[in-house]
Amino acid sequence: MQAGASAEPERTLEYLELAAERAMQAAAYEEALRAIDDALSLVRDDVRRRAALEERRGWALRALGRFEDCLAIWDELVDVYAGLGDLETATGLCREMSYQLLWLGRFDDVLTVNQRGLDLLGDTKLANRAYMVGGIGALLGLGGFLEAGLEHIDRAESTAREFDDERALGWVNWTRWIVFYANSHFEEAVEAGREAMDRLHRSGGI
Repeated sequence: MQAGASAEPERTLEYLELAAERAMQAAAYEEALRAIDDALSLVRDDVRRRAALEERRGWALRALGRFEDCLAIWDELVDVYAGLGDLETATGLCREMSYQLLWLGRFDDVLTVNQRGLDLLGDTKLANRAYMVGGIGALLGLGGFLEAGLEHIDRAESTAREFDDERALGWVNWTRWIVFYANSHFEEAVEAGREAMDRLHRSGGI
């Protein structure tokens, strides 16, 4: 009886996780949130499983335009994943937070979260370093420091090429487009923009 009773919450949790996944795929984000919240109520000591649910909750909130709520959740999860030794996911969330903060015009926070990602990485080699360094380069370029910004973006591109990461290369060229355009280098901006679109399209980034 005890074994059967203990299995029941697990089956319910698996069902709710699947329901949340399908709701997200169907763009039924409110429904996904309900399933995720119900699932979270069943998770106790499994830190990684709870983190995965919270991360998905953040994606649903972002899709609903609740950007600040999303950022607050992901901000906490960065440390959770780092504590689990999962630097790829931790810095991946830094990348997504940086992108969201950029569109919200919170440039100081963009710099902070990119530097946070770099601090977490230390000497660890991951493709996500390209996003952090490129993000800082974009901010420098937008601030009028064209040479310094492009130097950072060139370093980011080298990292992306080291990992043969097509999406990262597309994103780096997107930052290069931003910097060139903001500094009235329109011919270079067009070239960088075309390469960014090509690479992001091939990688499924757009």
